[in-house]
Amino acid sequence: MFTNCNEIQANEALHALGLADCFDGVFGAGLMGEVCKPDVAAFDRMIEYFEIPRNCECVFFEDSRINLETAVVSFDMVPVFVTEPDSESIVGTVKEWTIVNGELEIQNVISSASSHLIKILESFCDNFASVRSDPSVEIFDVHD
Repeated sequence: MFTNCNEIQANEALHALGLADCFDGVFGAGLMGEVCKPDVAAFDRMIEYFEIPRNCECVFFEDSRINLETAVVSFDMVPVFVTEPDSESIVGTVKEWTIVNGELEIQNVISSASSHLIKILESFCDNFASVRSDPSVEIFDVHD
């Protein structure tokens, strides 16, 4: 998880939501030092911290458009913009951006996903075809 919040607060939230095991770690304000998203230096530090290879496909889920712009322009990440359900300013997929209006549930992501994101999910999730056709199937069967 990459957040402008303090790592302690982020970890507490992940544990409260039952999501702590879904992340390899938390990179937050304490580790960023004097920079924060959307500063390119914050992204560089996070990438170095998690040892993310520069040539890999990286999907970036974010609720801030400016943070996504840095991810796309500076790091060629695949953007997923999570926004309010009533947001009328952005609808559908813009420039291969996946826009998720409302809850970040897999069916919401799939229904609005860009073709690029669909290809990544298909290669990353062994059971993606089942997930697409049956909302009750869990997507946690993934591989590196």
